[in-house]
Amino acid sequence: MPAAIVVDNVSKKYLIGLARYSSLRDTVTNTCRRVLGRPLPETARTREFWALKDVSFEVEKGTTLGIIGPNGAGKSTLLKLISRVSKPTKGTITTHGRVSALIEVGAGFHPELTGRENVYLNGSILGMMKREIDKKFDAIVDFSGIEEFIDTPVKYYSSGMYARLGFSVAAHVDPDILLVDEVLSVGDWGFQQKCLERMQEIVAAGVTVVFVSHNMSAVTRLCKKSAVLDAGKCIYSGDTEGAISAYERVAIGIARRKGGSRVNESQRAEVEMLSLDLHNHSGVSTHSLRTGQPFEIVLKARWNVPCDEPIMVIAIRDKQGMLVFRTDSRVAGCPISSVTSNQVVIVRMRGRMNFLSGRYGLHIGMETSDHERALSVSNGDLYFLVPEYPVAEGTANLDLEMHIGDRQT
Repeated sequence: MPAAIVVDNVSKKYLIGLARYSSLRDTVTNTCRRVLGRPLPETARTREFWALKDVSFEVEKGTTLGIIGPNGAGKSTLLKLISRVSKPTKGTITTHGRVSALIEVGAGFHPELTGRENVYLNGSILGMMKREIDKKFDAIVDFSGIEEFIDTPVKYYSSGMYARLGFSVAAHVDPDILLVDEVLSVGDWGFQQKCLERMQEIVAAGVTVVFVSHNMSAVTRLCKKSAVLDAGKCIYSGDTEGAISAYERVAIGIARRKGGSRVNESQRAEVEMLSLDLHNHSGVSTHSLRTGQPFEIVLKARWNVPCDEPIMVIAIRDKQGMLVFRTDSRVAGCPISSVTSNQVVIVRMRGRMNFLSGRYGLHIGMETSDHERALSVSNGDLYFLVPEYPVAEGTANLDLEMHIGDRQT
């Protein structure tokens, strides 16, 4: 199948700093300084920042590619280059077909114009002809759910209404290639599901889609293949499950660099996690588990100090930091014997993933046998993702079986 998008060794450089001159005199003066090899004033100096570095990949026609990575990785920059909003500093980008971008929903809306007028204005910016907007106008307004306010100036809209109308216009463009940047986070939960269903319709229609998002459930649902960007470089390109695992490793590394160790560097942790891994039902290390899938947590810990019958605590929190599960080795019926200094212990925990979609963090802690003191632990955190589960919502999966008996009168 031919490629709809070819990104070949693309790099993008920006100049960071104040390179503006307040007068013709300053311009002439700074030009003379350059010629004479003299340093420029601080306000006139700039430095180079490479937002993308030698990025290459192809997107086959009619397929969907997810682009994931931490903030500042270069994802939005890449979409702007593909949509030709800006040009690459190095490398080439080739596209085949009409390109439309959902990069900033509502971009181009005029606050003094009504919702109706902005539908035509924004549709024109996105490349739609007036007769095309006329034909789709009712569908756009119905999708947005704000028909009652369509003749009200958008300056009176709430941010949610503004975003809903912006997405509704953009979602009714009929391109060959669609570039999507974090637009499935607009509106309330119900509207987000509506947006996701619309995206699935677009994908099913054979449109080539490049989808940038921090919503791993949406990426898993829409994309069979994904690429991971980190610090402007493409560090992974392949199946989405592998991409999510690569992204989780990047996220963990960033968290550790920002937060540092929970233990003072001058103080050796009482317990050191040598390894902490999550395995799927096949025994393969992963950072993504589907609802209902068996799993195993394997940890290898070294006690740097002796301890009399320590208690291991296992806690899992959701992305908002809310506790969703907690137990300990004693409650679970697996007490730990007294350990000596430098002793290594391996613990295996098996279970079934009964969480619904979301990102979760698993924390391993250690306490003294009387629960009076928490031991200092290094590297006792692990993050994992549960992809979308279409038959239920919330946090926990009760795995209900329904039976309807004979009706009685």
